[in-house]
Parts: sequence; C-alpha cells; structure tokens
Amino acid sequence: MYFDSHVHMDVRSYEDYERMRISGIERLLTLAHNPYKMSTSDVVLDHFDRILNTETRRAEENMIELYIGLGIHPCGIPKDYERVLNLLPKLLERENVVAIGEIGLNDNTELEREVFEKQLRVAKDLDFPVIVHTPGKRKLEICLKELEIIDKIGIDDKRVVIDHATYDVVRSIRDRDFYIGLTIQPGYKLNYEDALKIINDFKLYNRFLINSDAGSVRSDIYALSRFASILKHKKYSREIIEKITYKNACTFLRI
Repeated sequence: MYFDSHVHMDVRSYEDYERMRISGIERLLTLAHNPYKMSTSDVVLDHFDRILNTETRRAEENMIELYIGLGIHPCGIPKDYERVLNLLPKLLERENVVAIGEIGLNDNTELEREVFEKQLRVAKDLDFPVIVHTPGKRKLEICLKELEIIDKIGIDDKRVVIDHATYDVVRSIRDRDFYIGLTIQPGYKLNYEDALKIINDFKLYNRFLINSDAGSVRSDIYALSRFASILKHKKYSREIIEKITYKNACTFLRI
C-alpha cells in the first residue's frame, strides 16, 4: 500500500482515483494550489470548498482515504489574501485537514515572502505540519531563502516538508531534520533515475516522501508503485520501501 503525499486531485479525473486505488494507493494528501487565476479571496475559498467537499466524496467512492492541506500557493496570491488568512485557522479545524500547503516562494517577491511568513505563523501557532513548495527555476537559491524565513519563525524542522527537492537541495538540507519530498514527475521534476540516485547517495530513509504531484500537467499517477518496483528490483528492503512510500507520510502528518 502507498501514500501519495502531494497531489492536486481537483484537476484529475474520477477514473484517476480508481486507477490509483487499483495500483495500491490507499491514502492521498491533496493540496491547495493555483488551478485558476486566483484573483480574489472568493476564488481561493471556492477552491478550498471543492477540495473539502467534492474531492472528499470522490475519494470515498473509490475507497481512498483523502487528507487535505490548505494554504495560499505562491503562484495564486489573491489581492485580498488577508481574508483567506483570517479564515484559515477555522478551516483547519475541518475533518481530514492535516497540513498547511502547499505554501512557499516561487519568484521570491516581497509579497510572496510576506504571505509565506504569515502562513508559517499560523502553522506554528496551531502546531500544523507544512508542505513547502520549491520552484522550478532558481530552486536552490529560493529554497535557501525559504529556510531563512522558516528559521525566523522558529518552526521545528520535523514539522516541515521541503518538497520537489533536487539533488542539490537534498545536499543542502541533509544535516537538518526536514522531511524531504521527492516528486517523480518526468519532464517537469524528478525522473525515476534522478530519484533513485538521491535515495542511493543520501540514504535518508526516515525522511524521504515519494510523491507524484499529480495535477494539471503531465503526471504519472502510478509513480509510487513504479518506484517501489524499481527499489525492489534494486534489492532495497521491504522496510525501506514502506517507509518512503507510506510510513514516513503517516508519521509526518500524525495520522
């Protein structure tokens, strides 16, 4: 059984739920993102509503346990974002909402830094785990800026996933206690060979979270099951495979 710890199921088909369940995925963490032009707080809140209600129902119909992360994505900050932040603590009380995310920086603008910092403060106050986005461009540079802000707020490393990590990012944070999201999304993020090299070289088996980031761009909804098969072929133990494809996610989210 597998736990895909970073997906955007509101832009996937009903049949994708079914396919993922058949492939062995029993749990999903679906995260708020930027599927539209997030121009106002109403758009963001409608997006949250879709995740909380429609996606929960669709997952249940396919016998998948759906967990939810809510937050303002750096690529979708509305002009009246304060309204969303004011409502966020109450929304986090909803059943199956277990994280704040995905949040972070994309272009490292002043607005992004402000919104990221304010959401981290909510996470610290409520002791919520955080899923931190790292961008495709200037990834390491911007990731290091995110770490500065995380340290400024004072959140425990163990309550944070640095997601979409590359080899350079993992090398930079290996001596910290962050969880590390390895996103297998060939053509956009890691391919299977990239992920395997990171696993082989760093051996941070208690901290890696394998995910697919299945969303609106080309994704492999079978990423976890395919990668587990690769690891099995490479003679990795069942214990290690279970940790990075299931147990670490459960530990991080406390579920």
